[in-house]
Amino acid sequence: MLKLGVTSFSMGQDFAHALDVADKWGLEYIDLRDLWNKNIADLSDSEVQEAKKLVNQHKCKVALLSPWVFFRLPLTLTESEVTPWGSYTGDIEKLKRCIEVANVFDVDLIKRIPRSSAAGLPFL
Repeated sequence: MLKLGVTSFSMGQDFAHALDVADKWGLEYIDLRDLWNKNIADLSDSEVQEAKKLVNQHKCKVALLSPWVFFRLPLTLTESEVTPWGSYTGDIEKLKRCIEVANVFDVDLIKRIPRSSAAGLPFL
C-alpha cells in the first residue's frame, strides 16, 4: 500500500514547523536528512532527543534517515585518503552515528543520497 511522506528538509530547517506542515497535509511519514541546519549524522545526543520528542508530539512517524554520507566521494586509492568532499573512513563514522540515531527513532532504513559524476571522476 502506498503511504505518503515527505523529506524534512524540503519544508525548511525548522523541524517543528516541518512536522506541523506534515500533520496539516495528512502525511503519515517523514524522512530525516537535515534538521536545524545540520546533517542528521551530525546531531548531538540532545538534539536527537529533542527531534524524537517533537516527532512523538505529532501524527507522523519517521520512515527513514537520508544522511549525506558517501556523497560525491570519488574513488580513492586508500580508505583514509581525504578528498574535497571528505573521506570514506569519515563517512563510515557518520554511517555508524546514523545507525545510533535510527535506533532512537526505531527506524530500520538508511538511504544513501544518489549522485552523479562531477568532472569525470568515478563515483560509487
